[in-house]
Amino acid sequence: MEIKAISKSIDKLRSALKALEQSKGNVADEFTLLADAIDVLKTLDTKSVIDQLQQRLSEVEVLFEQQLAERRQTLEIAARDAHFSYRRLSSVDKVGLFEVSYSKVKLTVKIGSEMLTTFEEVDGKKLVERLKLEQKNLEESALPRDRFFKALKLAIALAGSDGKVQSGKTKVHDLFTYLVLTRQLVQSDVFRKKPIQKNFTDYSKAMMAFEFFKFGDHQDGWTFGSERLCNQGPNMATQSEALLLPDTGGSTTQILWLWVAQQ
Repeated sequence: MEIKAISKSIDKLRSALKALEQSKGNVADEFTLLADAIDVLKTLDTKSVIDQLQQRLSEVEVLFEQQLAERRQTLEIAARDAHFSYRRLSSVDKVGLFEVSYSKVKLTVKIGSEMLTTFEEVDGKKLVERLKLEQKNLEESALPRDRFFKALKLAIALAGSDGKVQSGKTKVHDLFTYLVLTRQLVQSDVFRKKPIQKNFTDYSKAMMAFEFFKFGDHQDGWTFGSERLCNQGPNMATQSEALLLPDTGGSTTQILWLWVAQQ
């Protein structure tokens, strides 16, 4: 039975069952409608239907894989044309600061270990344009280096007063909550003078990963004036607790603990 014929039979069965539901206890009508529904069911060879649908599913999965390969190829060409660094891994693409993974037509874009956004796009060139826009938004939203360092030190102090500092070090994901607040305070006078919701600027862990990356990627590295922002990576047991920064050159920075030290 072809899929079109299966669809017609199912439509007939649906109509018969709907009429049966609406028969309102009329025995004669119910008898006729039941017989009609049974006749339709007899035309459906469920094993054959399942086999055909399974075969078509396999064909569609192959088509998805072909389309994904084409999409990744066009993405690579568009990325290089736009002067983005590009590396293709087994299941993800590294495009500039971003990691792109795929699930059918849906894309997930990460900054390091943190999800930035998800959306649907099958055109590699359009995806690169979207990534350009995302990077522009990140750059415009990032604090100047001096203000970020100030917000970070305030956040570490708040974390310490809240018992989140161990041996002078703070876990980076524990620090996030306090950084959300201190960032508002150093970003502008608006929130400090009137701390209401409309004056609050959203802050995500993806943005935090970008700001850490931007701070460390500066010509002064992880130093600021006479101080240095120190970090310690995870071991195997604490891997999931670390913040992974964007990877643009094949090497990765993983942060579990943070502290500020004098040079």
